Amino acid sequence: MAILYEGQKIRLAQLELESRFLEYFFRKSLLCDKIVLITGVSHEVLNTLILTLNLWKIDKPLGKIHHRPEIKALVGLP
Repeated sequence: MAILYEGQKIRLAQLELESRFLEYFFRKSLLCDKIVLITGVSHEVLNTLILTLNLWKIDKPLGKIHHRPEIKALVGLP
């Protein structure tokens, strides 16, 4: 029972991360559309100027939450 619960917590954390990535890309797209309308600069030019998100790994413990299984699964800790 506990293993199932931990697995569900891990899946929920993964879904929340995916949701945040989607929200980021939606907001980025909306911002680009607004800049195009205001400035007349094309989407192609904006795409060369706007940086993308890069994934990074946390090597240090995460304080009091580093022992939680869902955090370990998300950041790749043993």
